Formats: sequence, structure tokens, C-alpha cells
Amino acid sequence: MASIVVASQPWGWSHRVESRFAPLVARLEARAEADAAGYRRRVLAAALLGYAFLAVILALLLGGIALLVGQMVVTKVSGGAVRLVLLLSIPTWLLLRSLWFRLEPPQGLPITAAEAPALFEAIEAVRSACAGPPLYQVLITADFNAAIVQHPRFGLFGGYRNYLLVGLPLMQALEVAAFSAVVGHEFGHLVNSDGKIGSFVYRVRATWARLSERLGDGGTGAVLRRFFAWYGPWFNAYSFVLARQAEYAADRVAAQVTSADVAAQALTTVAVEAQRYDSQHWDAVFAQIGAGPQPPAMPFASARGFFADTGADRRALLRLALAQATGLDDTHPALAQRLASLGHSAAPPPPCRQAAADVLLPDGGAGIAADFDLQWWANIADAWAADHAAHQASAARLAVLEESKADWRGQDKWDHAWLTERHRGGAAAEPLYQALIESPGEPDDVPAARFALARLQLAEGRREGLDAMEALVADDAAASFVAEAARLALLSLASQPTEDAAATARWRARSAAEAARSAALDAELVRLDHRAEFIDEPPPLALAEAVATVAAGDKRVKRVRIGRRRLVNGPPGEQIVIGFQTRWHFLEQDYAALLDDLLAAAAPHGQALAIQTNGGRRWLRRRLAKLAGNLVYRR
Repeated sequence: MASIVVASQPWGWSHRVESRFAPLVARLEARAEADAAGYRRRVLAAALLGYAFLAVILALLLGGIALLVGQMVVTKVSGGAVRLVLLLSIPTWLLLRSLWFRLEPPQGLPITAAEAPALFEAIEAVRSACAGPPLYQVLITADFNAAIVQHPRFGLFGGYRNYLLVGLPLMQALEVAAFSAVVGHEFGHLVNSDGKIGSFVYRVRATWARLSERLGDGGTGAVLRRFFAWYGPWFNAYSFVLARQAEYAADRVAAQVTSADVAAQALTTVAVEAQRYDSQHWDAVFAQIGAGPQPPAMPFASARGFFADTGADRRALLRLALAQATGLDDTHPALAQRLASLGHSAAPPPPCRQAAADVLLPDGGAGIAADFDLQWWANIADAWAADHAAHQASAARLAVLEESKADWRGQDKWDHAWLTERHRGGAAAEPLYQALIESPGEPDDVPAARFALARLQLAEGRREGLDAMEALVADDAAASFVAEAARLALLSLASQPTEDAAATARWRARSAAEAARSAALDAELVRLDHRAEFIDEPPPLALAEAVATVAAGDKRVKRVRIGRRRLVNGPPGEQIVIGFQTRWHFLEQDYAALLDDLLAAAAPHGQALAIQTNGGRRWLRRRLAKLAGNLVYRR
């Protein structure tokens, strides 16, 4: 639920940069540090380059249409000329439609100066200290976060309104001075005009993303896709560096309006308390599912005292936060880098003595917390009741398993072990996981049981858990556990009284490598091109029947073919590809519901991708047609 850094840019500003651009990012960061203003101009020029290319394409299309219409006026109308005009009009319309879209204003609970005079006085003091622009609205959100949003009322023509978004949990975790530093950081983006630049950069990215989705592979679409295949990742790298430099600049504004000490303390407090809130607080809330069909305490109201806990181990979480390296998946620099930029070392944050929410919000934020709790409960009531029923059913299944050990088959041994842990604790489950390693019910039980046993050992602070995790990640059969193993190992190492630098470096390297692999897999799962390698085997009958049932319910669908492609960056090792052919080619937003239904039908069988194979994707239809048993539906 929470971010461990103070967010600064709206609308998905943090975009992954492809790993092949890592050297470029390093060079660009050095250039930006040497000449920040010059680098900002370079990024704006790079953004304009994308629009210039689109303008050229649009001019050629409109020029072609005008030329054909002129010829028809001078000579006479012919069927061929009309068809050409229509042919050019389709990509022209799609291009113009993609260039025009509206950014929705941010969402949150509006609060006014009349309702919270102390809050607005604190905000105004920060704004005056950094000479920031006025705010249009302050919104309280349910996130452990803060953000500044500049929303253009008139799209391309600007008319910006400044919104400050402040999370109630953040105000419950920070004292007033640290909260002022966070607000100063956010105003720093306005002072440095990062909001407007961020909005403009976002529009460039979003425009190209929409075009890549809407235009086929043939004709104009092929030209645009070829350009974007180069321009998109390149521009991502340039704008990524700009966003990261903006974070350092905003931190300096935070230090200016408070002090470097306070700004550094705010950074460490946010990094540590967000981790505690995201895991410990919410884990404690959901651990109560077995208690009844309704939670005994609401999460936002109960969070008021959570951040004041004097017994919490904040030192270990700080060491874990400091161990995190800067990657290419977030525009925010790592905590260690941000502290170094301020000229400060890290110190564990103390418990919150008097929260900003208690001082600055009416009734200490109790009314807002109640509103958020009501909204949370309205959203989760059905799921909570279902999970409570499942908890009761799992307790009953555990009792049945213990009465029928002689009849166990398949995954019964595994179910007995993990249900025992769930209902009776790790100590009772340890010997059961050990027994699974020695005598598994199914082959997959062995790596899963090894991981579960090591996890329990680490939770108890036992060194043997680290050794077990080391042995586990060396086994190819346990590849799916590497990311979580690295997280748990680093957390365990951070909590040790003496630092094991060699082991920490080793696990950090594994964590980084797994993050890079995961990012590459995410990119692979949503992209499909001619290089894809398919498995020449029929799809499982249950998968084929489920997909065919969905297709039969949509009269636009003519044929559906299913293939399975090998993934380079697995696990998983393969992906289901559903190619559906329709009576005519239509835009993705027009078949969003069909996509959702097809993917839901395939979900029990593995990772899936559904693609319309009309228009420029005929190559995929031909590839799938060569596979055994590929045709699962024909109208």
C-alpha cells in the first residue's frame, strides 16, 4: 500500500529504463550534474523531436489526402482515388486522436483552510520560505505518500492548477518539522518547474504509447513503430535522468525551508516507517481474518499509535533501506545517495512523539481516518468475509487431514504442512517441512519445503536459515524463490548485531540480478514479435474449451487460435498466446471486455497474452496456424 520514498511526479512518471541503456544513463547523469539547466533544455529538445516526427508524418498524410482530393476536383472522381483517400484517412484520424487526450485531476479528500487552519498555516510557511506558487487545492489521501501535481486544465494550452496530495498515514508517522520538510520537497518541484516538465514529458510518453497500441504493423503504423522502437527507450533514458536530478534539487529545497538535519531525518523516517506500515501494520490487520467476518479494528484509526511504538526495531529496517542500490526501475535515487547529497549520514528514526496529524488536522485526523476506514471496509467487506470463510474451511481441512493420514495422496502432505503453519505456527510446521524434503508427496514439494523451512529459520534469527537460502538459490528447481529469498536474507542480515559485508554484497547482487530478470520478463510478457519461438503442441483441452466458450459469447469473433511460446527470461518458462480474429479490425478500447474475459479464462493455466490478429498482425495468425491443434474456435 505504501511507497518507501516521497513521490514527486504524478501519472506514472517512474518508468523502467531498459538495462541496455544503463551506460547511457550513467553518462547522462554526469552531464546533468555538470550543467543542470543545459540538460533540462536537452530533454525538452528530445521531447520535441518526437512531436516533430509526428508532425512530419501527419503533414505527409494530410498532404496526400489534399492532393488526391484536388485531383478529383480537377479531373473526376474515381473509385481508386476514393479508396486511397479513405486509406490515408484512417491513420490520419488515429494519429490525431492519439495526440488529443485529457489528464484527469488527482483524487483525494479535499480539505480547506477553514477546516484545518493549522495545516494551511504550516503549508503557507513552507511555501513562503521557498517562494513557491500558490496551491489550488490540498487533498488528503489514504496512502503513505505525498505528491505535487500540476494539472493542465486546457490540455496542450496549459492553465495549470497546483494540487498538494498528503497521505494521512504519512502525517501520522512524521512530526511537524519532518512533515514540513516533505512539503518543502514537494514545493521544490514547483519552484524548479518539474511539475510542468513532468506533465509535458508524460504527454510525450503517453502519446507514443497510445500510437503503438492503436496502429497496426503495416503502412504508417510500421513507420511509427520503427521510429518508436528507437526513440521510446532512448527518450526514457533522457527523461529518467532528469527526474532523478529533480529529486536531489527538491531535497535541497526541503533542507532550505527546514534544515539539512530535519530533511535527512524526514528521508530516513519515511524510508523506515513506510516499510513498517506496509508490512507489519497491514500484516497485523489481515492476520485478524480468522477472528471473525469483520475486522476487530479498522486500519486507519488503529494506525495512530503504530508509529509511536517504542519497541519497534527501526535500526534493522534502516540498514535494509540503506543497502538498497539505485536501479533503473525508479526515478528516485536510493536513500544512501539522497542522504549523501545532503551531506548527512543515516541515524535510526525515533518513535513519533507527536504526529503532524495530531497537531495539524482537526481532531487529530480521527474524522478523516473514520472516512477512510468506511471506504476501505466498503471495498473489502466481501473479500474479507470470503477470506474468513476460507480460513474456517482450511482449519476444517487440517482436522480432516490429521484424521486420514493413511489416505494421503498428491499434495495432501504439503497441505498438511502449510495449514499447520497457518493455524498452529512455525514451530509446529518445521518438522513437517523437513519430512517433506525427505519424502515429498510431489516433486515440486522439495524446493517449496526447503524455502519454507529456511524462511522459518530466518524469522527466528537462526544463522542456518541463511545457509539454507544460499543452498536453495543454487538449485535451478528453486528459481521462482530467488527474489523472496534475497529479500528475506537481506532483512535478516540487516538485523544482525554485526555486519556481514560479504554476505550482504552477495545477496544484494542476487537481488539486483533478479530484479533485472523480472523487469526483462515483464517486458517480454507484453511484447510479441516475429522472433517468438512457439511450442508445436496442442493446448490443454480445458484451456481450449474455456477460451472457446468466451469466444462463442462474442459475435464479432470469427476464429481463435492458441499457441504457447517459450520465454527467454522465465520462470515461467512459457506463455499462452491467444490470437483472435474478428469480423473487422477495431480499436483495443472497443474489445477491452473481450480481452479481460479471454485472459480470465486462460489464467488457471498460466501466463497469457491475448491479441487481435486482424490487420497488421496477420503474421501472428499465420504462425499460430502452423501449430498442432491451434484452432480452438470457429464461428
